[in-house]
Amino acid sequence: MLSHSQLKFLRSLQINKFRSKEKQILVEGEKLVKECLRKSYLPGYQLLEIFALDVWINNNSELISNSGCLVTSITPKQLEQISIQKSPNQSVALLRHPETPPIPSLEQNELYLATDHIQDPGNMGSLFRIAEWFGVKSILLSNNSVDPYNPKVIQSSMGSIFRTTFHRGDLLSMLQSTNTTPTIYGMMLDGENIYTSNISPSGIIVIGNESKGISKEISKIVTKPLYIPRFSASSEHPESLNAATAAGIVLSEFRRQKLC
Repeated sequence: MLSHSQLKFLRSLQINKFRSKEKQILVEGEKLVKECLRKSYLPGYQLLEIFALDVWINNNSELISNSGCLVTSITPKQLEQISIQKSPNQSVALLRHPETPPIPSLEQNELYLATDHIQDPGNMGSLFRIAEWFGVKSILLSNNSVDPYNPKVIQSSMGSIFRTTFHRGDLLSMLQSTNTTPTIYGMMLDGENIYTSNISPSGIIVIGNESKGISKEISKIVTKPLYIPRFSASSEHPESLNAATAAGIVLSEFRRQKLC
């Protein structure tokens, strides 16, 4: 059974500073927990323990046995206290995550995604899913973007965060640190129409803040601004696209033009 001190520790992982200090995170959801048991993630992550209801433990006894992972039985009330979900599933996985190198070595012929002050956890998680879907080499996260190990980011990424390489640090330094000279694409209102622009299959695509867009310091080093045209003829329309939606459209066009 779960002790009071263990419960207190697990609850503390809902807070960024404790996650950063301990390098440990909680993973929720039937599919994600099973992926953890099967170790369906990049090297560096370590599954420490599973906390689950007895019914879940009984239903997954073979998978648990094959994984060799420690599994601790908990009560429904304890699960509610650990979980961030309104309707918790039946299990939670505790993982130790690897250190994130802040400055990557960028490759000339690869496609990268960069986030500039993305703050919504749902958007960030979706960006990981989209990046994995379109085969992005790595994601560069600015220091002022939401913590990638925020539980809501993990949940909305549907496991993509564990299968996608990412780096976090000062975005300007990361973009300028490479020995190569990749094209830096920025999604900006005064950019070229992405559907008529001649774009390369490689480079770095910068997605800006949900409401403010790309910051001034980053916009200064963007070498090719792009925008997604609006087709609505109505005078009443959204001011902009959701950041993750925009990333999906842009990456789709990059991959489409590569195939043409």
